[in-house]
Amino acid sequence: KGVQLTYHYRNVAEERREVLVRRVKELIERAGFRVGLAHHAIESKPPIFWDKGRAVMFILHHQFGKDWPRRVQPIYIGDDVTDEDAMLAIKGLGISFRILDSSSLSSTSTSTSSTSADFILPSSECVLPILQWVGDIMDPEAGSRDQSGNLEQKSSAELEKISDN
Repeated sequence: KGVQLTYHYRNVAEERREVLVRRVKELIERAGFRVGLAHHAIESKPPIFWDKGRAVMFILHHQFGKDWPRRVQPIYIGDDVTDEDAMLAIKGLGISFRILDSSSLSSTSTSTSSTSADFILPSSECVLPILQWVGDIMDPEAGSRDQSGNLEQKSSAELEKISDN
């Protein structure tokens, strides 16, 4: 993430959070930084416009060249409100997944209707099957292996089922 400070308050008692969060925001702004909100965290962002969306586009452009959209389809998986910029940046150019488990829904204002992601995953446990499925598409002869070492293929319908849970 480069040079920045992030104040995590996940383990702060609920009754103390509001005062501490307000104080941290004041300190960040007084130092000339922008305040960024994350899951039980406050980020100090430099006074330049840079976010995960711009970072993804920078990486794609510099890694694959100006014509990357014709040759590369990125996959982005994130579990935080700070990932929304990247999901929005690749909209129509790639595929994005937002992990929205019950704890992130209850502790942030994010709902399933307010994400820019193409698909919603109910937990981080869904990430591995999706990556295995992508690997199978890229190398069909390899296939995914189950715990016994047997080949196990995931269909599109199975992935939709994982995403719907």
